[in-house]
Amino acid sequence: MPRTVPAACRVAAVLGAVLVAILSPRAARGGWFADDQGFYRVYQGEHLLGTERVTFEQRSDSSVVVSMIGELLPRPGGIVDTLRKNSVLAVSGRDGALRGYQSHEKVNGELVSRSLSMSDTTYTSYRQTSAGGFGDTYERPPGRIYVVDPQVFALFDALCRDMHSQRFDERTVTLLYIAARDTAVDGRVKRLGKAPFKLGAQTVMAEKFSISDPWSQFFAWVSPSGRMLRLTLPAVGLRVERDPDSLKRGRAIRPVPSGAIGLPEVLVPVSPQVARTPRPDSLPPSAR
Repeated sequence: MPRTVPAACRVAAVLGAVLVAILSPRAARGGWFADDQGFYRVYQGEHLLGTERVTFEQRSDSSVVVSMIGELLPRPGGIVDTLRKNSVLAVSGRDGALRGYQSHEKVNGELVSRSLSMSDTTYTSYRQTSAGGFGDTYERPPGRIYVVDPQVFALFDALCRDMHSQRFDERTVTLLYIAARDTAVDGRVKRLGKAPFKLGAQTVMAEKFSISDPWSQFFAWVSPSGRMLRLTLPAVGLRVERDPDSLKRGRAIRPVPSGAIGLPEVLVPVSPQVARTPRPDSLPPSAR
């Protein structure tokens, strides 16, 4: 059973558990993810919904994934929702463990903020809207946790980069869905082989993965370096394509602007714990 934190206690709870913002000047080299910057085009069928700009980089002792989304989402009856959403994912630069997540979302003028504050045995999920806010504390699932937040496809790219570096044919992963009520489920990731993949003017040998859970099945195509090139959800006609020009070698990582609705700041513990005994479903460290 989750333990609910009243809105009035939200600030005190956050400040008591987490004090250091990782979105500070870069203080270390290397990290769990290789530095990268680019954008995806998001389609439903052949209709372009919008874009997602993403940056992978090292900040302090964490690897962070910053996403900035702008889309027009069709609804029944010809209504279109205008979506602006920014998010930040933070994982340990040492072992890839989830350290925090936050997103700001504005749909047709309504702002919703979500955040995850992680500790060793529990995590607290916060939700804030114009009507108020609350936080629920849950038991932390075992092993590495992969966040799934609607329309944030960079989170699948992060998962693909982890899976690409591991040796397995099929395995279980923990997916944490950020929704009205957070839900952690067992997902399955399966390797489906390699095949030539057309990428702009060139062709690369991409690896295909199946990512499934109790409700859906995604398919992802991954480059030889682990970057997600394409993501599809056939049940709803969703297709996400990495822009080929953003994969060119030697591109500099530019500072991330705050965006129209502000850039979230993920807070993490002051002194991350030293390496501890791996949990039952932990992925082993890989050579990077």
